[in-house]
Amino acid sequence: MASPALAVGNVLGHYRIVERIGAGGMGVVYRAHDERLQRDVAVKVLSAATLASHAGRKQFRQEALTLSRLNHPNIATVFDFDSQNDTDYLVIEYISGITLDTKLAGKALPEKEVLNLAVQLCQGLEAAHKSGIIHGDLKPSNLQITADDRVKILDFGLARWMPHGSEHGLTVTATATQEHMGTLPYMAPEQLRGARADARSDIWAVGAVVYEMATGKRPFIEPTSPQLIDAILHKEPAPPRSLNPQVSSGLEKIILTVLEKDLSKRYQSVKSLTSDLQRVEAGFSPFVAAAAAERSKSRRKRLSLALVGVAAVATLTLGGFWYFEQAQTPAAKDAFVGLAHASEITLTGSIIPPPEKGNAVKIVVEGQKGETSPDELGRFKLDVNGKAGDRVRLQIYVNGKMAYDDFQVLPGPIAVSLVKPN
Repeated sequence: MASPALAVGNVLGHYRIVERIGAGGMGVVYRAHDERLQRDVAVKVLSAATLASHAGRKQFRQEALTLSRLNHPNIATVFDFDSQNDTDYLVIEYISGITLDTKLAGKALPEKEVLNLAVQLCQGLEAAHKSGIIHGDLKPSNLQITADDRVKILDFGLARWMPHGSEHGLTVTATATQEHMGTLPYMAPEQLRGARADARSDIWAVGAVVYEMATGKRPFIEPTSPQLIDAILHKEPAPPRSLNPQVSSGLEKIILTVLEKDLSKRYQSVKSLTSDLQRVEAGFSPFVAAAAAERSKSRRKRLSLALVGVAAVATLTLGGFWYFEQAQTPAAKDAFVGLAHASEITLTGSIIPPPEKGNAVKIVVEGQKGETSPDELGRFKLDVNGKAGDRVRLQIYVNGKMAYDDFQVLPGPIAVSLVKPN
């Protein structure tokens, strides 16, 4: 079966070919004009080799079905899927601009731009995950950047369905062969091992893309496929700040957390990753990444969990949940004192303004007995094991849900201010 040689002026359905704009392993992409709705569109046509493959045509139809279920500003919109003279073609919105790999061209982007593009990428990916879809092939060449810096995720040809469940347990039913499909430098370690991919595999790919935006280099640059596979499986990427000193410590923490080889240490959902990126964008420390780094540090030193002194700012959401922004002092970042004794000290703090009535607030220290709640003025006291200068892990629950999980220096006081989100 041969694919027709499309030239300018040829017509597929009611789409008149204007120019060829790209090509890949599965086929060719053209800019075309929709003569019914008078708009430009992108038409993806399968190659002759793919048309001759039943599996290839099935995958192409799957891409059309996948895209048809997604509606998000950061995902290319599908308009049509049809066949003419045994030629399958997919019609999607035409997006002017350049792909991210062209924009990068081996150079790092300013951090403000990195964060802007990364947040948009995550927001589009979160929409896909909520619809039960894993992209499976995120990479710079599959990300279109418009003239106004809008990110559009392209090419869901390797996308796979996953059953709905909690965001922490999204998995996909796929064969080992399918799991190895993708682009090697952006494939997560578990994919290379033949394990089932889940949402966190896409998250790893996001990390590889953000690393490249921040440093101008891929996380692993080994010259041959066997060496690259070995590096992804067994080596750690160079810290981004060692390649680009302009990268903030907060963004570096996020990137290294995303690229954790152990799934349990990686971000567990795109939503939490997006939140941390937005925190760094606003000038605050990343929440999940900082906590993961602290846990890793304490494991390596075989020490108890301890406290970091912070000034916390909490955000009260409409649903009644509290989220805390933190600004660590240099001294607190450098301090780490193990709790090797059992003396008792009172940790003090206050929430300013106090929580609104009706919110059940519980304050605890991880690994220790006892809990407390703030009074009507937002003040609280909690007796813990330790001494002045020690650090313990403070956790705050609001209406039964974890709202704060970070480190504080004894004995306080801890100042917490509440602000409404924009």
